[in-house]
Amino acid sequence: MWTEQILEETSRTLHHKLGMSQGAAQRRIGHMRAAFPEAGVTGYEGWISSVTCDPKDRHVLAAAVAGGAELLITANLKDFPDSSVDPFDIVAVHPDVFLLDLWRENRTEVEAVVLFEVMRRTNPPLTPTELLAGLAALVPNFANLVHESLGRDESISAEPLLVAADPVAAHQAMFDTDTLDLTRPVQVGTLWWTALLGLPADRDVLEALSLHPRAFGDYQWAVDKLADRSLASGVRYAVDAPDRIAYMQFVPEVAQTSQVFGDYLMSGVILTLVKLDDGTWRVFGLGPHRPSATEVFTG
Repeated sequence: MWTEQILEETSRTLHHKLGMSQGAAQRRIGHMRAAFPEAGVTGYEGWISSVTCDPKDRHVLAAAVAGGAELLITANLKDFPDSSVDPFDIVAVHPDVFLLDLWRENRTEVEAVVLFEVMRRTNPPLTPTELLAGLAALVPNFANLVHESLGRDESISAEPLLVAADPVAAHQAMFDTDTLDLTRPVQVGTLWWTALLGLPADRDVLEALSLHPRAFGDYQWAVDKLADRSLASGVRYAVDAPDRIAYMQFVPEVAQTSQVFGDYLMSGVILTLVKLDDGTWRVFGLGPHRPSATEVFTG
């Protein structure tokens, strides 16, 4: 749903902030109207004085109320606190979360839309990777997980599955030589986790492997976050910066290094690593999401 005011703001943003020509911005709006002819909301003005979100966005929430919306999709969640949407049984949701929920519930259909969009783009032509890389700045988790899914070997089970790996085989997978190689993110991530488990004795190692040690403080919060988790052996690379950003995942504890298949890739705690100019990797952050290249390099 949208109002004429929302569409006018969208057009101005596309043109003035994102650099799209005025004609292209209007064509985009035209496509939106044609795709969702029933989306226009009117008669919302009377609700503006009744809502309590950020003043500049009250017309948006008023439109959601007037239109009977259940969700308000926005990357600007701070301007729509729960206290402002709860009275109207509306939930403010980030686009990344919204798209991930759609993908989880309708994976085949969502991926078909992505591939159709790739086929439709002919000037210039785009690959699925390029299309998803363009989305990653706003919806990094959706873009990366769909990219992984589209490229997944069909022989791997799509069912949620977690199995313990043989300790020797796991060690060989992560360290196929006895020499430490900081140009391999799998070794850096594994050593970082090992050093975290060895605190406080291994504090120096932990800090040496962290890109911004001060950002981790005393690291105790990281220890607490990973208390019931173990490190999965796979490394995945960011769709929007595959040569610079890598992700590893901590999954529910099975007391040793694990192999992860299928839908388990959608949950867990993400360790983000960044490649330095000298070709070595460092741990950038730890959290529930995959940060985009924009977040990593400008945050």
